[in-house]
Amino acid sequence: AVFHAAAHKHVPLMEDHPAHAVTNNLFGTKSIADASAAAGVERFVLISTDKAVNPASVMGATKRMAEWYVQALAPRVSTRMSMVRFGNVLGSNGSVLTIWAEQVARGGPVTVTDERMTRYFMTIPEAATLVLQAGAMAGREGRAGEVFVLDMGEPVPVLTLAKRFVRACGFEPVVDPRGAAGPGSIAIVLSGMRPGEKLHEELAYDAEALRMTAHPGVRRLDDGSPPRFEAVEAMVADLDAARRGWSRRAVLDAMARHLPTLVARGE
Repeated sequence: AVFHAAAHKHVPLMEDHPAHAVTNNLFGTKSIADASAAAGVERFVLISTDKAVNPASVMGATKRMAEWYVQALAPRVSTRMSMVRFGNVLGSNGSVLTIWAEQVARGGPVTVTDERMTRYFMTIPEAATLVLQAGAMAGREGRAGEVFVLDMGEPVPVLTLAKRFVRACGFEPVVDPRGAAGPGSIAIVLSGMRPGEKLHEELAYDAEALRMTAHPGVRRLDDGSPPRFEAVEAMVADLDAARRGWSRRAVLDAMARHLPTLVARGE
């Protein structure tokens, strides 16, 4: 079994370097999926993201394209290919908790991008266990290229989570634009949304298309027929030509041709 989790997931960084995002997230997935099929691997699971739904960022768009490639390849090979889509994992590499812990250790301030922002969160053990469950269920109903969505509960306001974290560290949170806080307190500063970020993430284009499975924490997405392999091949060729020139504009334009909902960024 191959669990393909490698991805450039830092949203603002991928906005600045879309060619790298395409190379790692799309073509890295293509390489591992192709190699898995050629080697006769029994199961291949792509670890996807909620950012692949109505993507507003380069990172989310490249993960959506990676999903398309696996969906298109799956019916053509004997390897059971599936995808698992979920949100943020607390304590993972680059997790907001790690950043906040460093900020608290310095005496603050703790940064939150926007007071309205919400995110889905789960712990590392929860995510790892449910990913394994989804991988085990792949192909049971004779389907190829299934998309599984982990049940992450309700989205949590990031500002609320930040306040809880500061209190858990033994301080009282104080939202202050200057970053000022008195003894026993830690300031929380609203720093503004970064490039490519959305206020609210989604786990599926249509919530009604989510179906229950034998495991209460894993749902299956019934989103119609998979993309045509020929169309995905054309997309891959287009993105391959764009990324080789290392022109940010060319890569963004190529991505927008295949994902019209992705608003192309400026130079």
